[in-house]
Parts: sequence; C-alpha cells; structure tokens
Amino acid sequence: MYMDAIRNKKLPNPGTASYDTLEVAEKDPLILAKLHFYMAITRTFSPFLTFYQKDVPVIPFLAKDLAEMMKSMLRRFVKKEGFKDMSSLQLVRLDVSDKQSWVNLKEVNMGLGAESLLKVML
Repeated sequence: MYMDAIRNKKLPNPGTASYDTLEVAEKDPLILAKLHFYMAITRTFSPFLTFYQKDVPVIPFLAKDLAEMMKSMLRRFVKKEGFKDMSSLQLVRLDVSDKQSWVNLKEVNMGLGAESLLKVML
C-alpha cells in the first residue's frame, strides 16, 4: 500500500536506497523464490552462529565446525566428489570457479520453499 501511495503521488518519494531496493524487488518475478533461498541458507548458518555465541570456551571446535558448514554450503552447488574427503586447507583452496565441478543446474539445492515456488511458476 505504501509503494502504491508513492506511485500515485499521495506520499512523497523518500529517495532512499531502501526504497529503491524495495521498488526493484517488487518488479522481480523471482523475488519470493530468492527470499526462500536466502532463508534456506540462513538455516545453515544459524546453528553455527548460535553455538559460537556462548560464554564458554568453544574455540577448539571452530575449525571442524567451520569446515562442516562450508561443506554443507558447497554441497548445494559443487559435485560432492570434488570435496568429500578434503582437509580444511584443501577445502579453502578449492577452485569453485571450475565449471566442471559444478552440479547440473537442475540439481542445485536451493531449498524446498524456493523449489516449490519455482515449480508453481513454471
């Protein structure tokens, strides 16, 4: 309603970057799928971030947990054979720009919400 009021000149355009972002997002037909994808990514990061916001010493677990989180993120886009048995150092040096290591576009794990929305749209 706010965006419509600005378009109909009932309210002045605030001229802020936030408003411009909302205006672009409103015109994007894939915005809901993108937001669901971001939510799926957030679900991967949230437990990690929550665990490391404690007042007890958890630093000894950081390297292993960070490597597991990175593998979890990479599984969405990179073929599993490429990094399955890699050490943390090898994982950091992984060349993700190599198109041969990418999964097929239809196999990218973007989360159930985004996949459901895209199926309805197509």
